[in-house]
Amino acid sequence: MRRGFLLSVPKPSPPLPPPSSSSSSESSDRLSSLPDAILLEILSLLCTDEIVRTGILSRRWRGLWTRSPVLHLARNYSVSFVERVDVDLPSVTDLLLTQCSSNPKIVSASFPLSNDPAASLRADRCIRFASARSVERLSFNPILLGRLRVPMPPSLFGCHSLTELRLNSCSISSSSVPPRKKKMCFFPTLRTIILTSVSIDDAQMEALLENCPVLESLSLSSIREITRLVIRAPHMRHLMVYGCGGLVRVELVEAPEMRRLMYNGDVSRIGNLEGKVPKVEEVALVSTKGVPFKNPAGWRRLVGAVATARILSVSSWFFKFPLTTFGPGGQEVVFKNLKELHWWPVYHKSPGALGEFWSAEKISTSSLRALLSMLRDCPSLEQLCIRATYNLEHEHDDMYWIMRPFSSRQYHAEELSLNIDSVGYEFPCLKTVNIAEFSGRKVEMKLVKFIAEKAVALESVNLHYVEDIQSELEGIRRVFTSIHKASPHATISFSEFDEDKVCSKHEHMWYDYVVV
Repeated sequence: MRRGFLLSVPKPSPPLPPPSSSSSSESSDRLSSLPDAILLEILSLLCTDEIVRTGILSRRWRGLWTRSPVLHLARNYSVSFVERVDVDLPSVTDLLLTQCSSNPKIVSASFPLSNDPAASLRADRCIRFASARSVERLSFNPILLGRLRVPMPPSLFGCHSLTELRLNSCSISSSSVPPRKKKMCFFPTLRTIILTSVSIDDAQMEALLENCPVLESLSLSSIREITRLVIRAPHMRHLMVYGCGGLVRVELVEAPEMRRLMYNGDVSRIGNLEGKVPKVEEVALVSTKGVPFKNPAGWRRLVGAVATARILSVSSWFFKFPLTTFGPGGQEVVFKNLKELHWWPVYHKSPGALGEFWSAEKISTSSLRALLSMLRDCPSLEQLCIRATYNLEHEHDDMYWIMRPFSSRQYHAEELSLNIDSVGYEFPCLKTVNIAEFSGRKVEMKLVKFIAEKAVALESVNLHYVEDIQSELEGIRRVFTSIHKASPHATISFSEFDEDKVCSKHEHMWYDYVVV
């Protein structure tokens, strides 16, 4: 055992009978009166450091954790802890296991690492410890003391029992991947891979993926080195790519079971998906490039390929071309299964005179028309969520009405009509509309009026307004009170916008921001 560690664990006490009703303090503790089997099942859901602490609750709990059937070695250590102590977590864990009478299975292990020169050696020891005990879920979360990535040792590819692998701020190089023998598979049971800020190139990524025959979920965040991602995964159900700015091409060669597809980046880099994701149900396509397609051809192919989705999150690129144009094979694009549509802007981080600030594109009249054109081809849509961004200092009078007092506008409901042929717009299933950062712009008012007049099943329109228009809400309410609603039960409610309470379905995808 390393110097500085002293672990003393009390021996398990025999089970005590349930507390008697004579003691009011004990009778109120219903949890302790449960049978050991149930208590051990509860303990098996907690991290190891949490279940050890249960021993101080009472005599009933003392040493009970030593009979837990499984252990989860997960703990977030602070930078100061790793700097002060030469932590040898495998040795500490070995000592911990000597106190257990149940020979528990270690289901998951999460190890903190500082990125000093010896970090790779400690990682190797942790991996060998996990491999020897057939750990199923392995996680490395280095505590960064700089921008260096902790190199992963070749022993990582010897952890054949893994079902989930999470790596954060690590590096996988050619020296990390051992030579593979014929018909040998490094990760025969690995189903989930989550890589965040990992340094890995195309060759090593390909080597990693081809050794995961049953891979179901792949999440890549802030992976800057890869330029080409090729997916050949017959069992994959979830793919998330975020902030991988170096990607030139993303190819889904084989992904027939794909259910969730989430992508943040230049969507024009996504290869032809026609027929590749026939079962996709949840899609988030957030383009960090304002106009990724210069002509409708590539746009139509991508839009048509995800038309089977039930939940769709998109940014403004999606509405650059009207959906009245024909999709793949000369057929009109119809989202017959779509239940939820989320239209959120992409937030770009830009330098300014007073420091960095976030900015986003506003809803325009042309994109509003494209949105309504799409809604006409969404017969099952039930929920529509839009964020109408608000940024006073970057707007002009023709785009941002709130720069003039509401009382001087003298709006009337008849002035908020859209110059489009409204034939065919019925929205038969639309029940809920949420607009975040509502600011009373004319394009926002037109949208609310148009939907209220057409949605026969509408139940509520929730307008989360910005603080600056609070004094003008009465005037806005009067305008909406005078419009005719297709649904007699529809309500239009107002509440102040709160970033923490009003968020998108895929909120983490909406920022053009990469952690380095």
